[in-house]
Amino acid sequence: MTSTPHTGSKEVIQLSIDATDEQIEVGRVIGDVGDPDQGPTVVVIGGMHGNEHSGVFALHKIFEMLQRDQLKTKGRLIGLAGNLKALAQRKRFLSRDLNRLWTADNMLRMVQNKLNGTTDDPEIKEQIILYERIRNILNSGNGPFYFIDLHTTSAESIPFVVINDTLSNRAFALDMPSHVIIGIEEFIDGPLLSFMNEVGHVSIGFEAGQHDSLSSIENAYDLVWNAMHVTGLLDIGSAPRGNGHYTRLKKAMEGEQMIFEVRERFEVQPSSVFKMKPGFINFQKIHKGESLADCDGRELRAQESGRVFMPLYQDQGVDGYFLIRKVSKFWLGLSSVLRKTRSERILRLLPGVRKMDKDSHTLVVDRRVAAFLATEIFHVLGYRRKKKVGSKLFFIRRSITHPELLA
Repeated sequence: MTSTPHTGSKEVIQLSIDATDEQIEVGRVIGDVGDPDQGPTVVVIGGMHGNEHSGVFALHKIFEMLQRDQLKTKGRLIGLAGNLKALAQRKRFLSRDLNRLWTADNMLRMVQNKLNGTTDDPEIKEQIILYERIRNILNSGNGPFYFIDLHTTSAESIPFVVINDTLSNRAFALDMPSHVIIGIEEFIDGPLLSFMNEVGHVSIGFEAGQHDSLSSIENAYDLVWNAMHVTGLLDIGSAPRGNGHYTRLKKAMEGEQMIFEVRERFEVQPSSVFKMKPGFINFQKIHKGESLADCDGRELRAQESGRVFMPLYQDQGVDGYFLIRKVSKFWLGLSSVLRKTRSERILRLLPGVRKMDKDSHTLVVDRRVAAFLATEIFHVLGYRRKKKVGSKLFFIRRSITHPELLA
């Protein structure tokens, strides 16, 4: 089966997926419908990693459906392909991970034309094009803007949402019939969604399932339909709860919605030989001391009991595995109240805690003085550990830090 959607771009590639005999042609713009002056703008990106085709297929299917049924939107829906060059070669990336390049420093250099537009790095070229697309979208409407990044995993998995732990992201994510992972920003630098948070917009990631599973396309499709309903982009009669997409995605969740916090990450160095123990799947319960992987002849064991998350079973990638732990909704509710009342200001009055010079959003904690302060207290109040230097911990609170980067 072959079909050709609106691509909106001269760059056109052909994609296929093992789970279906369908082939599609896509460009940078998979689809663009609606009027940004009539409501919210929802931007959905598929294929930030070139071996993850499911999100692109799901977006292609959605725009075909919108056109076929002549559904009217109250706002604008845009589907973008992330790394076209890597998608064409079915590789996660060609030179470097496109979804690790969106740090504030990198973006400042880009805006100041210090990346040199003649660079031969394929991912830098892709990033520049994608950045310009996003900037044009933001400058063509008044918002609100919502960003969704569609991904898949190398291991078998039920679908789940990943967010930076802000209140606005929480509110959006908890309206999705899917488990929610918070706190990943403490362990990963440079995802596109972190950048979109820092310039002031709601953004979530969605892991739809295993790379080549047909259900991954269906899950991504259902998630986007649900997001269109939650944001008010579609009338209730056309939205997921009316069409069964909400119910189908909730069933894929396998139980009631749970929230998990990332507790640990093992980073694979470029020169390392890493091998995950066979058979692990996402959300699998593990015990402290359990053997998880081997790296350079060293056995890696769990530092605490919890669940294994995104175990690495592919050649490319630096995230060997994560460990996560369930968070109660009571603590989420408490942290929401404390953040809204600006209770985090109390931390600055405690011994061993000070504001970082010229950065009001970062606290420096001297563990020799403030050893009684647990990391969990900072998490509840909206801070995430940025780095550890000697006896000092640096905690950063997410904020709108560089709105000028997309002006």
